[in-house]
Amino acid sequence: MKNNTLPFLVNDDFAAPLAEQGLVIKCTGFDVAAYQPDCYQQFNIPLPQRVSKAVPKRQAEFLAGRYCAARALSALGSDNLNVQSGENRIPIWPQKTIGSISHTAGKAVAVAGWQRDYAGVGIDCETLVSDEVCERIYDTITTPEDSQLFDNGCWQKPWFFTLMFSAKESLFKALYPTVNKYFGFDKAQLLEVTEEGFVIALRETLNSRWQKGQTFSGRYLSLDGYLVTLLMLPH
Repeated sequence: MKNNTLPFLVNDDFAAPLAEQGLVIKCTGFDVAAYQPDCYQQFNIPLPQRVSKAVPKRQAEFLAGRYCAARALSALGSDNLNVQSGENRIPIWPQKTIGSISHTAGKAVAVAGWQRDYAGVGIDCETLVSDEVCERIYDTITTPEDSQLFDNGCWQKPWFFTLMFSAKESLFKALYPTVNKYFGFDKAQLLEVTEEGFVIALRETLNSRWQKGQTFSGRYLSLDGYLVTLLMLPH
């Protein structure tokens, strides 16, 4: 890979401390206004035909995410650094590897690991929602159990909502490759939130392996208005 010499990307690896054993996390800041189509060539990232037809903002987000994924795979020791895009825009990771990609306003993050170590992994990055947005969509994303957990805690509502949303996104990303179907926010609930981690459970059976009541542990990091969650599936 070529070194970053353009203002589009600013490496900062803000979420790297989340990485667990056998996983590599790489992050970058990016400036959509500085994006140019030749950035793909500059960073040696393939530009899929579907993405080439998208608006510049989408092209910039895709590039930033794939750039982080390539860096993570390189640090992991993979010979193949290309994460292809499958149906429904699901990333297809190189053979024997697993991973996850996320991007939000000005930040992108990716995690990579080996299939031998984990059954799946999910990562998600969000900006903290505003009070207004939280109040408008809180009930559409939150289960009764989520609300009870919030009522029993002492968190600010927008922060709790962002964490809950992100944790469910990470769970979906980790599980989708093995269940191969979409499931909504109502199919999972937060059970516990600590200073650095969370426990989330399925409210519905997805297949013979991932069943109702199963719990998963994850980690999170809050920094400068961003929140990143990471969730690993054991074998």
